[in-house]
Amino acid sequence: MFIILNIGLVYRNEKNIEKEFQHIVDFLKKRELIIVEWRVSLDKNGDKWVEKKDQDVDVALLTKYYYGEIIGYITNFVGFQEISMRISVQQEEGFYGYVLHLDGERLNGLVIDTIEQKIITWVTNLSNFTSFDYAFCDYDSEIEYDPQKQRIINKSYSVLFWPERGSVRKMRIYNAKEIPILKSQISQHQLRNLAFFVAQLKRPLVVYFLLISLLKHNIVFNDRTR
Repeated sequence: MFIILNIGLVYRNEKNIEKEFQHIVDFLKKRELIIVEWRVSLDKNGDKWVEKKDQDVDVALLTKYYYGEIIGYITNFVGFQEISMRISVQQEEGFYGYVLHLDGERLNGLVIDTIEQKIITWVTNLSNFTSFDYAFCDYDSEIEYDPQKQRIINKSYSVLFWPERGSVRKMRIYNAKEIPILKSQISQHQLRNLAFFVAQLKRPLVVYFLLISLLKHNIVFNDRTR
């Protein structure tokens, strides 16, 4: 089963979208980001695209239109070699952000606290390059909320980063729950069948008994509220 670990960076509209994205790209290149291609949609429906297989990214173009993304891999991410990475630009009403989509399968099986601490250190270092209003880390998550909706945000992501105001750059880490790592010896075919079955469920009681069954089959979900 392919798992995507997302790191999201969210900004209010008064912050320059092009400038902040350039800071992120510079930060990633210093950490050996290899860009395979980049593309941007010139219209809202995604009918007209500019696509280039080039290391030199046109940041102004990527942030000007409706949807832009960079596809590549990072040769060293928190100690792991050549993890695929897709960086997408997302613009909403009143705010915008960037999502770094990483191959979370490579992190599977590690101690959860080790993963969290490595990512926290990585995002904290990134905060010295770009002034996001908040950042998050979770699996298969996207940018959904305006930075002003802090109460909802705090309940929506596994790990949150809230920069604190002041002359010295500080970060307040809010850990709503552990990043869920699925540890299992179950085959990919069985997981696909299970995912299809879960998609058909509508009653909470059925889901409850399904989770009990998963636990009996040695499938462990790490999800502890703090």
